[in-house]
Amino acid sequence: MPEPESPRPSTAALGSHRSAERISERTGLRVKPSDIDDLAAAGALVPVGEFKGFPIFRLNDLDRLPTERIAEVVQKRQAWRAISRSASGALETLGWNKEDFQRIAAERGITAGALGRYALSDLEALAEDPVLVAQLAAERLLTLDQAAAHLGIRRLDLEYCLAAGWISPHVHRRAAAGRNKGATVTVPMFRAADVEALLDVYGIDWAEVRATRPGVASPLAEWTRIPAERAATIQAFCADIAALHGVAVRAHWRAQTDIWDIHWTRDSAGEPTIEQMERAVDKHPVRAYWTDIELTSE
Repeated sequence: MPEPESPRPSTAALGSHRSAERISERTGLRVKPSDIDDLAAAGALVPVGEFKGFPIFRLNDLDRLPTERIAEVVQKRQAWRAISRSASGALETLGWNKEDFQRIAAERGITAGALGRYALSDLEALAEDPVLVAQLAAERLLTLDQAAAHLGIRRLDLEYCLAAGWISPHVHRRAAAGRNKGATVTVPMFRAADVEALLDVYGIDWAEVRATRPGVASPLAEWTRIPAERAATIQAFCADIAALHGVAVRAHWRAQTDIWDIHWTRDSAGEPTIEQMERAVDKHPVRAYWTDIELTSE
């Protein structure tokens, strides 16, 4: 009578996801694909090949893996999840945008750990840094409507501030336009610090502005004509100088002194010089506002 054949090892293989499902059914543990990867990294599982670039594991190896060893990996993952946050969770915890978080994390040497998660202790340290929090609050970008709400005034009132030249957009961003697929609009964005600096504009009764009801003329309307003409002329002068010399020229209005600071970088020849700029002012319509201007250069 022939002897029975001994059972042959199974040659079937599974990827990380189906391996996790198989072990979960056998052990009753909540095993995730990342646990399979960790077991493989620790040498407890050895891949027998790849499928579409991902490791695959033999059924017999999965079935022989001790429950205690699997439990260690699962518990380690669960413990890490309890003291960490995902990338989106980190943004929610801090109340920051993605760009600020990525920049500051790089500056502070904060990197994601296992599962692409960030240690909660690192996030709490960022949130408790008063200097950093104040800096981010000042640099926060607001739309026109958000800026008006930040000051507690109407959008119309803030538009008068724009017309007067008391504030200007920090950057412009592209945003989706309505329901038209692919259509975009340019949205001006304002720094929170610049918005708050409006409160220092001399002579403005902001309590009166805030109390103005919809449909009533803005108390700021009378301030806009002369400042708006001055701002437009100064900005035109900056654009002319930038085009003539091929350098960066920027005008910044200082609310407390009502002075426009015109600042520029010089080219490789050191031009334009202060003297050249003064002569340019004398030949330009901006000359009418000479006493309202200060020239500074790097």
